[in-house]
Amino acid sequence: MIYSFCLLCCMISAGSGTYNSGYLKTKVIPELEECSSTVFNDPLSHSTSLNVISCGVECSSDETCRRFMFDSQTNQCTLFDSGENCITDETIANKVCYRQEFVCNEKNCSRCPIGYYGDQCQHIITDCGNVSSTITLPDRYMLVFIRPSDAGPVLEVKCLGKKTIIHHRTKFCHDVDFNRTWAEYREGFGKVHGEYWLGLKHVHKIIQNNGQECTLRVQLHFNPVIQAVQYQSAVLTNQSDSYRILLSGSNARVNETDYLTGGAYSIDGRPFSTYDRDSSGYSCPGRFNGGWWYPENVNCSLINPVGRRSYDGSEDSFRWDDLQLTSTQFYALRLFLSC
Repeated sequence: MIYSFCLLCCMISAGSGTYNSGYLKTKVIPELEECSSTVFNDPLSHSTSLNVISCGVECSSDETCRRFMFDSQTNQCTLFDSGENCITDETIANKVCYRQEFVCNEKNCSRCPIGYYGDQCQHIITDCGNVSSTITLPDRYMLVFIRPSDAGPVLEVKCLGKKTIIHHRTKFCHDVDFNRTWAEYREGFGKVHGEYWLGLKHVHKIIQNNGQECTLRVQLHFNPVIQAVQYQSAVLTNQSDSYRILLSGSNARVNETDYLTGGAYSIDGRPFSTYDRDSSGYSCPGRFNGGWWYPENVNCSLINPVGRRSYDGSEDSFRWDDLQLTSTQFYALRLFLSC
């Protein structure tokens, strides 16, 4: 998480009081032209403003706004309901992005960045399910700030209601290379608006915070079918035990595929492997081009959620195999953690 020292302040009057709104300048990130804005975040509104201050006032006046982007060439002001950075498929040189730090009156701060709470926005939730009475996360995708560890960093994650998305892949936009080191898989990487891996140490901490009582949902999008399986208990051991995963309580029905714990391809009890710390026994991270809890099987895994998007039938493609090892490519894949 990188914060800029540039702070924009806007004064607005509402009802009987005056409110001070603070904004931190963040990044404008270029996106591929063919990408849809719905991939990274739907805007609340588009309008024309005189300048960046006017755009900030407009955001402050909208109770659902937490971020805005201003284009000095077109004077277009775009408001968003959450998030840190702004994504665009247009020229970024004339655009600026600000995310809200606070909205306060003379007594307290009534509107904080999503994930923060308290009269001075001094507290932060540990995961999407760790909500305060002052925070309501709607049952839709939102960008939310969390801090799994008191001494750890603030993370921006994607939430679906009370579910924390710990891994997100899609065929379109933000093509992230998942052939990473052990340290990168431990710390996390990628772009929260597109594809990302939250980080093994953060997932371990979230589960630990909740007394090892978390549910893992695996959701696969084939075009146009969505398939999912849920595990009522998901536990991740610590780094010294190679972040071994323990899964139980699958809700897969008879004749449905249990993607992770079914038969000879079960990952239950398996350590995490990367190309520089391989516990698979069959060089699976190198063959699949990514880190994962690989079964102890010569075919490595039926599912490759960290594979490459180019589909040529090879082991390292972003795909799922049936029991006859016939490959089908994903449209998208998400791992949800509910605690």
